[in-house]
Amino acid sequence: EKIEKIANLKLADFKDDYKLTQLGLDSIKLAEIASILEDELDRELTFKEMMEMTPMKLLKLIEQI
Repeated sequence: EKIEKIANLKLADFKDDYKLTQLGLDSIKLAEIASILEDELDRELTFKEMMEMTPMKLLKLIEQI
């Protein structure tokens, strides 16, 4: 919910072939999302990983929390 609020998107509404950057998320929002995920997952997410992140991949990461 916190991530969807930052992204200003409902992640489940988008197909997996879209990257978050194609959905209008800029690097600042991606960094905020990465920070939340890193804290919760206790691992680092690379810039490349975040740039290639899709809604489906993001939802799978959130499920691990």
